[in-house]
Amino acid sequence: MAIVELLVVATKLAGVLASLTLAANAFSFSRYRKKNLRPFDSPIDDSADTLASFNLDPSEGETEFFFGLATAPAHVEDRLNDAWLQFAEEKPCNTSESSQQLQPADALLASAAGDGGSQQGPSAEPKIVLKRKKSRKIAMEALIRGFGNYIEEREEKAEEVPDTDHSHNVAAWHNVPHPEERLRFWSDPDTELKLAKDTGVTVFRMGVDWTRIMPKEPTGELKDSVNFAALERYKWIVNRVRSYGMKVMLTLFHHSLPPWAGEYGGWKLEKTVDYFMEFTKLVVDAVSDVVNYWVTFNEPHVFCLLTYCAGAWPGGNPDMLEVATSALPTGVFNQAMHWMAIAHSKAYDYIHEHRVSL
Repeated sequence: MAIVELLVVATKLAGVLASLTLAANAFSFSRYRKKNLRPFDSPIDDSADTLASFNLDPSEGETEFFFGLATAPAHVEDRLNDAWLQFAEEKPCNTSESSQQLQPADALLASAAGDGGSQQGPSAEPKIVLKRKKSRKIAMEALIRGFGNYIEEREEKAEEVPDTDHSHNVAAWHNVPHPEERLRFWSDPDTELKLAKDTGVTVFRMGVDWTRIMPKEPTGELKDSVNFAALERYKWIVNRVRSYGMKVMLTLFHHSLPPWAGEYGGWKLEKTVDYFMEFTKLVVDAVSDVVNYWVTFNEPHVFCLLTYCAGAWPGGNPDMLEVATSALPTGVFNQAMHWMAIAHSKAYDYIHEHRVSL
């Protein structure tokens, strides 16, 4: 009986600690949001006949508004052994239910990394309308998911049960015969480029995969860690985009953390900034004369949230302490965001120093 009472007390204490941790994280994120995130007035009015009006001001150098298409290496490139491919292979999902349904945090943010944004749904099922949630609620959901993910992993290790059903996975991995081939944009970019051109796209946004350029950590001579043939291939693809009459917008980091960086902690450590700058310099020096627009980081806050706080994306693997303190001022979220901001600032300066006006 004493053991049962002790377990009850321990459970209550754990519940209180979890509640206090969640409250502290919510309060911390609320203060951070008010201090650092400026209010954004949406230009879209759902009740109006004209949904949005983007008026150009020539006096401010605004001369055009373009219709673009964005793709990421993880979405489209074949022959790419990146972190997403390894993540999907290492954590299989055998049930059709888990491959077709996304939990709230994943469903709202899936389009950012290709872990469900293109999956085919069953036509017989009724449409499910997801209510828009505030970013604070999404953050708390991710935190709770991180706790759940950590507890599940501990239980599986204790029971030595293989992971046959994992809720965090690349959903599109399960609904096509050869998912590792993606859209074959690496080997045959013309198929997608022709479709984009025929759609009326004027700016084609594509990414450069960090892993493909640097397949191993550049701890020694840089040239020993660089795939220069891949760099030349990217330049050829960029020129193919231009041959279709489309401008090029190039993304340097579209959630493409190399597996070797994930092993030591990735954006939690300062040395990743130096590695990213080596990668950035290689890309800018190779294609700056044929790229019209640059994107340094695609939604870094989403990457940090789902990678380092929730452990739902590859490269994070947060422990219990990181999950519990993730949104605190000194937590892993602000830590990773800090180093990504430093990397963005350095990349921005380098791009502007070396870019060619087109």
